[in-house]
Amino acid sequence: MKRILTIDGGGIRGTFPAAFLANLEQDLEQPIGRYFDLIAGTSTGGIIAIGLALGLRAADILRLYEEEGPAIFAQCSATFKVRAARRSG
Repeated sequence: MKRILTIDGGGIRGTFPAAFLANLEQDLEQPIGRYFDLIAGTSTGGIIAIGLALGLRAADILRLYEEEGPAIFAQCSATFKVRAARRSG
């Protein structure tokens, strides 16, 4: 039996699965990536999945989102607003 972890996208809301996985890691006292044969995700979930597959701890990924997320995703939000305005007008 293969153990698969999938993580959905959601932009800056990627902090939720990262925080959840960080709490699991704390309880297990091991990187969560060791428990899965395959880790995959979409969008921001894919970023988290890559980090876990490379051996990063979920707490480190969460820290990245907390520290850099507003700068990374602010530009995406601005782009989305411009595109939405173009479509409506």
